[in-house]
Amino acid sequence: MNCERLALILETATDGFWDWDLRADRLELSEGYRTLIGYPSGHTVFNSAFIESIVHPDDRPACVPVIRELMDGSRISATLEYRILRGDGATVWVQARGTAVDHDDAGRPARMVGTIFDITARKRSEEQLVLMGAVVDDATDEIFWVDRQGRLVYANRAACGNLGYSREELLAMSISDVDPLVPPGRWPTMWETVRLQGGFVMDSFHRTRDGRDIPKEVSVKYANVSGREIVYGFARDISERKRVEKALRTSEHRLRIMVEHLPAGAAHREENRLLVNRAVEEITGYRRHELDTLDKWFTTLHGEQAAEVRAVYEADRAAGMRFPRIMPLRRKDGTIRHIEFFGYQYESGEVWLLHDVTDRRAAEEEIRRLTPTWKRGSGSAPPTWSRSATRSPTICGRRCGISPVTCGFSRTTTGTASTTPAATAWRASVGPR
Repeated sequence: MNCERLALILETATDGFWDWDLRADRLELSEGYRTLIGYPSGHTVFNSAFIESIVHPDDRPACVPVIRELMDGSRISATLEYRILRGDGATVWVQARGTAVDHDDAGRPARMVGTIFDITARKRSEEQLVLMGAVVDDATDEIFWVDRQGRLVYANRAACGNLGYSREELLAMSISDVDPLVPPGRWPTMWETVRLQGGFVMDSFHRTRDGRDIPKEVSVKYANVSGREIVYGFARDISERKRVEKALRTSEHRLRIMVEHLPAGAAHREENRLLVNRAVEEITGYRRHELDTLDKWFTTLHGEQAAEVRAVYEADRAAGMRFPRIMPLRRKDGTIRHIEFFGYQYESGEVWLLHDVTDRRAAEEEIRRLTPTWKRGSGSAPPTWSRSATRSPTICGRRCGISPVTCGFSRTTTGTASTTPAATAWRASVGPR
């Protein structure tokens, strides 16, 4: 190639080309080279000293000796990756390659040509990969890569430490050796499931070198990078969670047994769902599945008065269920029973306690009938009741005989019966005595 053609290439090439006269220590740089380093053609003299000066200080110990070996003939070619300091102060990564194309009479290189390319983007990607590898390897969760055949192709430090194997030992094993719930025959199906769904989370076990099975929550994902398919998984020790769950199940079972055998009726309401115990079945005559929602409770036990009785219940709920209330209900056999109702609220629901006070009310009514309360000629009037009356065992005396404090549908202070819709419904549900 003659000098004119080479000069034309150097002048018009957008890539970084260079031509180095070693005897004169003079470099001809293409426009692409000068643009890369940030120096115009007439800015400075391009020689070995200049090249050494733009090499990043941290990279000079590796680069400068190679440049000098090229000049003294110890090398006839070289490839280097290093950082340069541009004229505007920025730092870029480059890859430079050169080879001798002419020699002097002693056989030493007299002229070299080569290329230089910006590899900053590639270096940043490599740095990110190195950083990502360090993060993954130092993660506290176990991380595995598994190929289509079920072989482990990567395991991080946590996986090795928790299972008691070296990395070399784990990478000679399969997923079935680690997870007893994934035998060899199941892995092909699991692989296809992960590939089609993209991933899922499951509870499993990982078996250690000494034979212990440790409960794990495993999140698995599928990846296909340049045709290489893997399933990668993150495994977290859930031993404590499993212990707490078991303790809660045991506690709930004991509580359920206790509530089931309470002599009083008990019910638990959460939203519209209702769970009742055996005593409620005995009180109402209905099976628990017939009363398993709040709607069923009112329509089944209060019939035509369901809406009015429910309105009273909702008002009590809004007031915090501070007082007990006696409510009549109709059993499955058609008889009317009077139930003393206690409600206890918590964040997401309520607990009810129910006592059948029908017999107690009948006894109180009989006592009231046999025991004269007012003497003739005393001039005093019988007491009247209101919602704000203080607690008293005295019976209202108006049809139902319920204590006015717990009833809420008693006489007003004028001595006349309350005529609110709820009160009317209540009396209608009680029926004539």
